[in-house]
This record gives sequence, C-alpha cells and structure tokens, in this order.
Amino acid sequence: MADAKKISIEYENGTVKELRKGIAAEFDNDNMHVDMVGVSKFDLVRIAYGMMVTVDKMGMTPLLQAYASGEFLPDEN
Repeated sequence: MADAKKISIEYENGTVKELRKGIAAEFDNDNMHVDMVGVSKFDLVRIAYGMMVTVDKMGMTPLLQAYASGEFLPDEN
C-alpha cells in the first residue's frame, strides 16, 4: 500500500482543507481503517489522549468503559 501524502476534508459550504499532518479514520461495519500523514509515535499518543479527553468531556466515559469491557454499543440509528 502506498503512503498517504495528504488528507482532504470537504466542508458543507464547499471549502476544502488539506492536512499535511493528521489522521483520518473510516468505519466499515465493525472495522476501522486509519490513514495517517506525517504523524509520529508521539503525535499518535497525543491524538489518543486527546480523543479520550473529548469522550470524557462529552460525558461518554461509561460508554467507552463498557465498550472496552467487550459490551456491544447501542445502535447509532
């Protein structure tokens, strides 16, 4: 597989932002596919920590704990 060079994000208003350093994740049923551009090991640790802080700020820590324990997540729909 080729290394990614950039990640593009298209917003609802039509503007496009290109990330030269970042991460994108896509979900396909139970699988997650991740592409990273210019991300070091330390960046990845900071990203993971930042996502955990975000989950906590959104009041979703119990849901994360349940998922980490092997429980099924409720359907998003």
